[in-house]
Amino acid sequence: MEQAKFTVQYVLKDQFKDPDSAKYDWSKSEVKLGKRGWFICGFVNAKNSYGAYEGASQFLFWVKMNPDNTWASKWKMAPVGLLFTDCYKPSLDALSTSEGVHL
Repeated sequence: MEQAKFTVQYVLKDQFKDPDSAKYDWSKSEVKLGKRGWFICGFVNAKNSYGAYEGASQFLFWVKMNPDNTWASKWKMAPVGLLFTDCYKPSLDALSTSEGVHL
């Protein structure tokens, strides 16, 4: 779980105006493992360009091993106040594309 948290934080940090302000809520998170990767869902709140926290956004994050043994990640973030239903029925099938950041 700790490696999953580190990976999520490392990749998502560039998405925020103030990366050091990002507060992750892992209380409802669970890493789901598959044959060639893993999935995690959680919440993050970070400061906007005005220096105020906007409210927690839900994220989904997948990491998969490619056929050439490199790792790729794919993620999406919901607007504040909306939730993803696939957080509760995660599927590593979403990892079938090679989009994302190579780790």
